[in-house]
Amino acid sequence: EVFAQLLALPGASELQALIVGCWEGGAEGESSESVIEALVSAREQLPNLKHLFIGEMLQEECEVSWINQSDISPIFLAYPKLLTLRVRGSQGLSLGRPVHENLRNLIIEGGGMPGELVSEVTSARLPNLVHLELWLGDDGYGRSVRQEELQPILDGGLFPKLKYLGLRNDSDIDTTVTWLQGAKLLDQLSVLDISLGTLSDLGAAALLENDGLKGLKRLNAFFNFLSDAAADSLTSALPGVEVDVSQQNEADEYDGDAYRYNFVSE
Repeated sequence: EVFAQLLALPGASELQALIVGCWEGGAEGESSESVIEALVSAREQLPNLKHLFIGEMLQEECEVSWINQSDISPIFLAYPKLLTLRVRGSQGLSLGRPVHENLRNLIIEGGGMPGELVSEVTSARLPNLVHLELWLGDDGYGRSVRQEELQPILDGGLFPKLKYLGLRNDSDIDTTVTWLQGAKLLDQLSVLDISLGTLSDLGAAALLENDGLKGLKRLNAFFNFLSDAAADSLTSALPGVEVDVSQQNEADEYDGDAYRYNFVSE
């Protein structure tokens, strides 16, 4: 009903940005299927839509791991002027094999990203994509991303205009950063974002061995678990790069084991 009222407003056809919050039943497990159907049905009434965020839910409304998305692939065809597509919640999410000539920003947030979803991203034809942000999450909440699924992105050329790659909120970022060694994609990137994860001094050591990072303009590594010494070494090793190592955390200890947590999981 609210969406229908929006579409009936004078000037609705000029709307350029739309944020979809907690849909009816969203906090009880209802998927976004009805939302996608409504958006696709409204494509002729929203001919100028350029920016779309599906699932802007706060923790008080719905834990991110409870958000059930759906097949959102019809959105790509319905909105040819779309520049930004942001989705929160990776459970049940499917992109299909997306083709879009104008999309510049693709952001997928979640507590645990399945490898199959990354494979859908790498099957996409998005020639003007500039910003790709993937929240990899925790394996306790569905993360199953392997190197072979990310490799087509890291090899470069898949998205020829890509300047920003975010591998964020990663509970296994110490391993993920080792996959960047020799990655041709680094030659075209301006920003590598590995924030909100569990990066430790072990991961920092792998980054220090990667000469490909020296061509970046910015390295986002804030909200991780680096020691002061490792953070300083990373900054010193990349003098021409703006390195953000703010907001470092200390690992918790349980039965003598260090426990590091990514920013968003449940």
